[in-house]
Amino acid sequence: MARIIVTTFGSTGDLNPFVALGLALRSKGHDVLFAIEANFQQQVSLLGFPVLVLTGDQAEALGPSILSKVTTWGLKSLKSKRQECTQSRLVAASRF
Repeated sequence: MARIIVTTFGSTGDLNPFVALGLALRSKGHDVLFAIEANFQQQVSLLGFPVLVLTGDQAEALGPSILSKVTTWGLKSLKSKRQECTQSRLVAASRF
């Protein structure tokens, strides 16, 4: 089956739909990995998913000029995990 990376940031409300997606994908035999902020790591790990912690400052990303900062923060964070992303068949990410 496919290796799939799921990534999002923000609040638990942003994470929960991706947890549901991850659970469904895993139940179908896919290898699901979460690339998320440190504050979500425990919640996702308790569900048995491997976690890559994204780098960057979420508070800064969510400040003024939010759209450009979020895009820059997300791209920098994922680029730091390039090897994991290139070994995956799909990267599922939220669009802000």
